[in-house]
Amino acid sequence: MAFQPITAVQRLALARLRACDGALSSLTGVSQTTVDTLLAMGLAEGSGINLSGHVVYRLTARGRGACNRFSQLGLLPI
Repeated sequence: MAFQPITAVQRLALARLRACDGALSSLTGVSQTTVDTLLAMGLAEGSGINLSGHVVYRLTARGRGACNRFSQLGLLPI
């Protein structure tokens, strides 16, 4: 897979997942396209459905590594 730059919105989604598994579709400013991109890049994966009917996502090992690197570079929000 070719290198794809991580956008600010994708970093926001990763930061939210880093804090806890969550339903990204319910976050303001995170589109389904952003979620699909994170899934395609192997940074996140679906982990079930919550009581509201939203798919819950969690970071993969690759996603945790990306979060750690972005954090070191000061590029991870929150």
